[in-house]
Amino acid sequence: MRLISINERTHSKKVNDKKKENRILNENLQFIYNDKQIQQLGLSKELLRDKQIEYEKETGKSAVWEGRTTRTFYRYLTGQKIYERSKDRISLYISPQKKRKWHKFIENNESIASFSKLIRVGVDYYIKHHLNSLFVESNMDNKDFSNVLLEVKESLTAIKGFSQILLLQEYKEELSNKVANAIENIYEQCQLIESKISNSKGGKKIDVLLIEDSPQTVLLFEEIFKKKGYSYKTATTGQGGLNELKASIPKVVLLDVMLPDIDGYEVCKQIKKNNNLKHIPVFYETVIPEETVKSKIEETSVDGYILKPFDISAVIELLDSIILSN
Repeated sequence: MRLISINERTHSKKVNDKKKENRILNENLQFIYNDKQIQQLGLSKELLRDKQIEYEKETGKSAVWEGRTTRTFYRYLTGQKIYERSKDRISLYISPQKKRKWHKFIENNESIASFSKLIRVGVDYYIKHHLNSLFVESNMDNKDFSNVLLEVKESLTAIKGFSQILLLQEYKEELSNKVANAIENIYEQCQLIESKISNSKGGKKIDVLLIEDSPQTVLLFEEIFKKKGYSYKTATTGQGGLNELKASIPKVVLLDVMLPDIDGYEVCKQIKKNNNLKHIPVFYETVIPEETVKSKIEETSVDGYILKPFDISAVIELLDSIILSN
């Protein structure tokens, strides 16, 4: 395990950001330009650079990953539609009269080019100006609410616990992929409900937030946390971890890099860009080679990293140094 000192981070941040971005763009462009599949498209280097910048701004993803052009960027270049798993699709049914009215509104507003953008703008406006109307008063008193909360927690404990047991390697090997995926979904939904329960109480401060999608690693860390008496929350996706940060403020975040939705690098960036969260120490824990992780330190402002397989005593020493000092 190697930790990045404050002096190292301070020195690295003095590097000119604009030059660094251009260097990364140029390096990635070289990979793209040399890609045989993309060469067949016959695009100039200048056009590829413009498309690369356009794609990364539009999707928030890199056109190059681990020295190879991504499939989604190739689809982008060939005009194919890119679907995001993390985005919900909404079907909208409206009367012909209202549809004509909306069409007329779009025609008169150049900044709104489609129904989907009109919906996004409308939802953003509603949240900004009518947030109070989203909250409904309840006749349930605090005692009744607490009793319901206890019942939910009891059931949630059993569902979440059995899901974790079934995802252990010795059980998971006996399950079909379809069943294993269903159980993983149940476990993830349990975590979502758990975060909503925490949020309903106004949130609280915790010692550790673990963002990790491997059930075995989650169980290992949970044993460490319980043994040391740390309070903690877990999330199995990057977006789930970001949602958890809205309900609980941890003293430290342990973050896996390879997650099923957005990767750990992007999660770290979002944490460090948030003025309310950027003070929280973030440490990657990953199987990715050290050189690759080190190349992302400046870009993501991560506080350090732990390489798997790790020394448990070293991890405990790290957590103690952060948690006890706070």
